[in-house]
Amino acid sequence: MGKVIYGNRDRHYGFIRCDDGGDDQFVHVSALIDTGTLYVGDVVLFEVTRDSRGRREHAANVKLSWKSDCEGRKS
Repeated sequence: MGKVIYGNRDRHYGFIRCDDGGDDQFVHVSALIDTGTLYVGDVVLFEVTRDSRGRREHAANVKLSWKSDCEGRKS
């Protein structure tokens, strides 16, 4: 689980800060499930995976946590 700390809607990417203190994770819009965009402050569930070359970690299978839904997300 983590929280979105940065998002660039024009370029379709952002970064998630991991709750466990791990490295911040890059996220691309193609990794989102059940939502078209993320907002700074959204709480998300995600998996960490590596790129096709096995070099860089990034977020995959990203979906909003129930906490985001309850806290009144901006539209």
